[in-house]
Amino acid sequence: MRDDRRRAAFFDFDGTLIPGDSIVSFLLFARRRGALPFQEWAGIALHAFLGKIGAEGMDAVKTRALRFEQKLPSAEREKLCRDFAEEELIPHLFPEGKRTWDTLKNEGRAMVLVSASTRDYMRYVAAALGADELICTTVSPAGAVGPNCRGREKEKRVREWLESLPKDGRPDMAASDAYGDSAGDVFLLRMCGRAHAVNPRRKLKREAEQGGWEILRWK
Repeated sequence: MRDDRRRAAFFDFDGTLIPGDSIVSFLLFARRRGALPFQEWAGIALHAFLGKIGAEGMDAVKTRALRFEQKLPSAEREKLCRDFAEEELIPHLFPEGKRTWDTLKNEGRAMVLVSASTRDYMRYVAAALGADELICTTVSPAGAVGPNCRGREKEKRVREWLESLPKDGRPDMAASDAYGDSAGDVFLLRMCGRAHAVNPRRKLKREAEQGGWEILRWK
């Protein structure tokens, strides 16, 4: 394996490496495991609707959705998150996405997961993939979620990570790759010399066509 740490590879997760939204899958998984009572499930659905129509911010929506975790004993909570990552996320990665990740990792790239999903379960995904860095939405000890790692926040967090590295150890962003699926990834994709739109939604597809970015279809 050659050492190519002067280049990095940034991957969004939801919709890019896996189909769909992992937080929805996590809530369904918790419901099946009996960790999420029906009454809370109904309340989450209402807040999710308010978030979708813009009546409530995503930080508040995610805080409400994940509040049930704070009521679980620490060991039970960790097991729930680990089992979810191992049973529901890792096995359902897009095969093309996993091959691309592995190829770049084997080149010696600095591999970075950048996700709006929360650290609670994404840390297990990052460990399974052998990521060098995980940049994602955080959850405070009190259960507050945010800021949501999407759009400008995703760009800000990546820049903070870069600045935390020694100058001679920072990846050359012009020689680096980024992969994303939605408009929330545009700012991250613009940071890299090689941008890849994965199964892009309409806004990202338009941006990719205008910018000459590669459009990938992963199944």
